[in-house]
Amino acid sequence: MSRAVVTFAIAIVVGAVVAATASLASAQERKRYDAVLATVNGAAITESEVDEFAQILGPSAGPTDAILRELVLTRLEADAAAEAGVKVPDDVLNDEMGRRAAALGGAEAYKKALVAFGRSAEQDREFVRKRLAARAWIDATVGLVPNSPLMRPDLARSMRVTPDEVRAFFDANREAMQTAKVRTVAYAVLHEGDYANDAAARSAALALRSAVTPTTDLVAAAKAAGIERCGTWTFRGNDTLGLRVEVVRAAWELPLGVAAEPIDQGKTLLLLHPLAEDGGGAIAFDDVQSAIERHLIAEKRTAARATLDRALLRRATVHPQDLFPAESAEPAPPADPAADPAPGAPVGEGS
Repeated sequence: MSRAVVTFAIAIVVGAVVAATASLASAQERKRYDAVLATVNGAAITESEVDEFAQILGPSAGPTDAILRELVLTRLEADAAAEAGVKVPDDVLNDEMGRRAAALGGAEAYKKALVAFGRSAEQDREFVRKRLAARAWIDATVGLVPNSPLMRPDLARSMRVTPDEVRAFFDANREAMQTAKVRTVAYAVLHEGDYANDAAARSAALALRSAVTPTTDLVAAAKAAGIERCGTWTFRGNDTLGLRVEVVRAAWELPLGVAAEPIDQGKTLLLLHPLAEDGGGAIAFDDVQSAIERHLIAEKRTAARATLDRALLRRATVHPQDLFPAESAEPAPPADPAADPAPGAPVGEGS
């Protein structure tokens, strides 16, 4: 396992060490060896970018290839947004930067992470601005922004949710419709780069799991072991969208008080420990109608985004070439019969 890349995740897990030893020069030196995992129209996506995105996603982070695909698509969407002249208001960007700092452990942890990552605050702000522009471009194109000149009528029509669809969804899921269950789950993250090898990292994770007792939860055990990247997550309403199946099982299916087996997330090992659960009663249609509408709109937006992404991929040059399945890109449009003679037809005759 390479120790060459210093990411946001490392900065949070071993913040004390980074604060004492990292400097901009050393971060830039390490960044020279940052592996390029993909390119989009010649622009690189590096290993540290993937690690950073995984840290921000938290428990919904999937395998490296899935994160790479998302980063490629977001970059293509950001380029399309720039071409279309989409702007992100400063107040929207400021709000997102606040959420980003919170996701990375607070203002001080965010500052340390930027130093370790070799990125200035201005560069990070521009990075986030492009991601927000990509989202805004999608919303405008699929019809979620009223009267947008970017709207595609076919996609806007596909976004409509009818009362019948809402009722049908409720009826199909009536038995599962309950007041939202809420589970409080302790977590701890071990970065494999902090250990001699993957086996040593797993041994440490198993030892941490064994330290969980009826009177010692995972957070307490992690802090006792010197692991700072730990805390609690709140899972609401059987949060499963975008979560890996191992995370869902650990968060929702394990009995309270039982710590899960370490979950391998590529660069990190994630441990989860359900602590408490509330909710789960029957619910009426009127209480969930608006939530169902939002859910169905989100599903339709995902499908519409996929349509846009297929068109972007068809025009893009992405390496590795097998990163996306063949069906991810739209086929080339049919040839113009007037421009291309039929196979076998004589050329240059009869004119």
